[in-house]
Amino acid sequence: MKRTVSITLAVVCLLALSVACLRIFIVGNLSANSCVVDGVEWTYSVAHGRAEIGTLRKRAISSSTKGALVIPSELDGVPVTSIGRSAFRGCGGLTSVTIPSSVTSIGRWAFSGCSGLTSISVDLDNPNYSSRNGLLCSKNGTELIRGVNGTVVIQSGVTCIWEDAFSGCSGLASVTIPSSVTNIGSSAFSGCRGLTTVAIPSSVTSIGDCAFSGCSGLASVTIPSSVTNIGSSAFSGCRGLTTVAIPSSVTSIGDCAFEGCSDLTSVTIPSSVTRIGVGAFWGTPFYKNLPDGLVVLGGVLCEVCGEWPSEVVIPDGVTSIGGGAFWGCSGLTSVTIPEGVTSIGDRAFWGCRGLTSVTIPSSVTSIGSGAFSGCRGLTSVTIPSSVTSIGEWAFFGCSGLTSVTIPEGVTSIGRGAFCRCRGLASVAIPSSVTKIGSRAFQECPLKKVLVAKGDEDRVKKLLKKSGGLDVSGLKFGEMSEP
Repeated sequence: MKRTVSITLAVVCLLALSVACLRIFIVGNLSANSCVVDGVEWTYSVAHGRAEIGTLRKRAISSSTKGALVIPSELDGVPVTSIGRSAFRGCGGLTSVTIPSSVTSIGRWAFSGCSGLTSISVDLDNPNYSSRNGLLCSKNGTELIRGVNGTVVIQSGVTCIWEDAFSGCSGLASVTIPSSVTNIGSSAFSGCRGLTTVAIPSSVTSIGDCAFSGCSGLASVTIPSSVTNIGSSAFSGCRGLTTVAIPSSVTSIGDCAFEGCSDLTSVTIPSSVTRIGVGAFWGTPFYKNLPDGLVVLGGVLCEVCGEWPSEVVIPDGVTSIGGGAFWGCSGLTSVTIPEGVTSIGDRAFWGCRGLTSVTIPSSVTSIGSGAFSGCRGLTSVTIPSSVTSIGEWAFFGCSGLTSVTIPEGVTSIGRGAFCRCRGLASVAIPSSVTKIGSRAFQECPLKKVLVAKGDEDRVKKLLKKSGGLDVSGLKFGEMSEP
């Protein structure tokens, strides 16, 4: 009897293995399958009677697949409706892909690293996608979803280049961007090592984070006067760039925007720039050749080069203290900030342990994230009524602070803003504050909170929601009290 059962089971197993489509495993309503169509083995999952190719952290096909690929409209009788995230990641041998009408969803990074891909075709009956000049676009053609390698001309009418659209297209030799484009998304051209020059049209207003990062062959870029923001790491690692002219329309240059541009010797920064992020020009000859002392680019005090000073008087004309400007200047004991400065950047005075007091002028409207974080010697800070927001972790670890008065006008206290201020016993919170971020006063020995008349219950709820503080043990009083 046992032998008969064993033989029967063996036959069943052999029959199952002979079927072209082999179910690998099933979890709940989601099943992972393998199916061979026209000599190509596909990995896919099924949920609610619809198939998604390339899921469960697996590619849809083998990375060694080469040539033209036609995505089947169904697998083992199940309609293919979705291309999973990273479905064709690293399939450098693919030259073209045809997408059927059944596909209505395509995941991010689906074609990342397809360095040989030169054309994407879409069935004309597809309800969500279309092909324009061999590029994957939205049905109406206004959004470019995925680009290809070679010489590319983006069709007029495209208004947005999606994030990661050409990411990893190392074979992209040139690209023509039409004047209809207004936005270049994050990492849109990251890792396009073969790209040597790019002209950004005057219709573009923003260059996303990492938009051209790692374009090591890029030797020339034209930034038009329409651009107002250059994102973080936008051109980081563009080792071929030697000169950059930033137009007067730009107000913000993100963190590490040009970091690692090892041949960049000349940068023109206009006075319109009010924010330069941390490390915007680190690792460039331009940065290395800056003179000792306070470095002011445009209207932004970027940092201190050379020996760290103990006392600093920021000169008139500076409109912003840049991100990380005095980062780690542990010997700094005194700083004078003039009227005219409107913002204090992220981590501007981070780790300035010797700083004992600071007066923020009435022209300042925002205090950035971590601006005074780790200033353990800080015993006094004056925040003017012009400030509307206090950034996340702005005064984190300022253990010397014993009391803080937040002025009327501040609407938001960021997450962890005063966290671990282990000497902070009292704080005044005005009626203008509508948001207190999580853990804003965590590990603070608060005993007294001053509020506007009749505002106790509201502030108590804000503090309770913030967390990290035993609200029940606090004594509340009116701001008029000593």
